[in-house]
Amino acid sequence: MPTPYLPLNISMYISAFSYSSRYLCWLGATLLLLCLATSLQASVGHVQFVSGTVLIDGQQAHAKMPLKAGSQVETGTNGMAHLRFVDNAFISLRPNSRLTIDDYHYNPEDPVGSRVKLQLQHGTVRSITGQAGEANRSGFIMNTPVAAIGIRGTDFIALTDQQVTQARVVSGAIAIREGSCSESTDCWNTPLTALDATSGQFIEVRQGQPALLKDLLLLPPGSPLLQAGTAATTDASAPETTEPERVALDNMILNVIKPTPPPPVYSGPAQVVWGRWHGSHVKDGPQTPSLSAAFEQHHEIIGRNNTFGLLRTRSEHPLAHWPTRGNVNFSLTAAETYIRRGTQLFSAPITRSNLNINFNTSSFQTSLSGTESLFNSTWKLQAQGSVNSNGFLINSPGSTSGRVVGTLSTEGDQAGYLFTLPIDGYHLIEGATLWTRQPGQ
Repeated sequence: MPTPYLPLNISMYISAFSYSSRYLCWLGATLLLLCLATSLQASVGHVQFVSGTVLIDGQQAHAKMPLKAGSQVETGTNGMAHLRFVDNAFISLRPNSRLTIDDYHYNPEDPVGSRVKLQLQHGTVRSITGQAGEANRSGFIMNTPVAAIGIRGTDFIALTDQQVTQARVVSGAIAIREGSCSESTDCWNTPLTALDATSGQFIEVRQGQPALLKDLLLLPPGSPLLQAGTAATTDASAPETTEPERVALDNMILNVIKPTPPPPVYSGPAQVVWGRWHGSHVKDGPQTPSLSAAFEQHHEIIGRNNTFGLLRTRSEHPLAHWPTRGNVNFSLTAAETYIRRGTQLFSAPITRSNLNINFNTSSFQTSLSGTESLFNSTWKLQAQGSVNSNGFLINSPGSTSGRVVGTLSTEGDQAGYLFTLPIDGYHLIEGATLWTRQPGQ
């Protein structure tokens, strides 16, 4: 039977329809694969806690909501969020903040290749390093509108607007540079300013200006750097806490689990005194005055660590009441010592102590030991160094198990020092001590 004849226009229509059908099928399959790829994009973490208005990519966040590279997290005036990442890193986002997860790559089989790139557009965050940052510290970048922050195994707080970035280290250390950066390979080849947790300082970068280190004493009491609170535990297996408990944790300034017993009573006036930096409030324990409350016009600041600042009376002749020859032994009169984990302080009372000043050689030797209450383990500090013409006690490099900064009193009866003793990458023994010359010395 002969093939029926189709007019040319009908034949062209059928051919075009067949091509269009194939094209639409291909387009539909492509879109389906793209949708599947998007839905299967690897999660880099999840929301651990939400309070108030918190948006992730424009949607109200909820607990266990996944986070992906490219996600933007924004908190309202009443919003707070805790974020947990695949490498067990932790970020707390305070109200009126915006953070973008530009990149987050972590492979436990190749952790050295990890990279983390975050962007804090405005607001306040607290960041605790995870395994990615521990394995490749140079691969961590937190950009702000005016600076880039790198880490050295760290728990830090940062706040920023479009003109100023400030940061404080809770434990570990950070490095900061002026201007944001795009790649970690380029970031850290420019001049950097370092800050560690024991300095008692914060770092500030203003638009177009170099970074400056400033005393925490200069911060107003309401500064977010002093109110960032106790972060969630870094143990990923720990149970989730309730919303009221989280809010309480995030607003807590300092929680002392077991207060230090009251120091021995000293009957004479203290010639060297210490105070806490703003924000170091002892909950349900002995209330040491803040440094600003302890500071008087006749005082000068001698030294600092993360918890205390040390003061003595000003004098044009600080050693006028001290001998120029001989040895002087001291007895411990008062002390306040803790083991620090993040912003939590646990008592670490001193059980043995010794301080000797050799005026023949202008040198000192000291030792302290005790038992801390967090792990119930013993600790020991040994230090030696020089006594300069201002009466300051200065560590000799490599001759001490911890950092000591101290002074002789200008009145000639007492000495005092602060110390920081690293235990591991996450814990420190910190303390302040007051010593009195032994009778006949």
